[in-house]
Amino acid sequence: SLVAMVHCNNCTSDLNAWINIFKEYQELMGIPVDMDEIYGKLYNHALTGNADCGGLISYNYISGEPITGLADGRPLFVRSASDKFNLANFMRTHLYASVGVLKIGNDILFNEEKIKVDRITAHG
Repeated sequence: SLVAMVHCNNCTSDLNAWINIFKEYQELMGIPVDMDEIYGKLYNHALTGNADCGGLISYNYISGEPITGLADGRPLFVRSASDKFNLANFMRTHLYASVGVLKIGNDILFNEEKIKVDRITAHG
């Protein structure tokens, strides 16, 4: 079978680093940590955020990213004073950033290369 692939250097590494901040806070407060619960609560809470993430932006590049032409990673989270900075938008922003480059790569495959897909498998 023919195979097409989008390889992204950056996906959830930066998101996981942010999740670990919540884990560290929970440990600091003396609350037992269940990582499945932390991920589940935060991911589901992201669904209540604004579709545009309240204006928040995450550049989650831990390393360079060939798909977008960046040689080096520089994780960055930015917002303006007037953005809707809350937990739901914060999490939604990082989830979107995690799949942003994958979306760009898939757009290249589907729109420019005209690849037809029977099945998509992800790993990482």
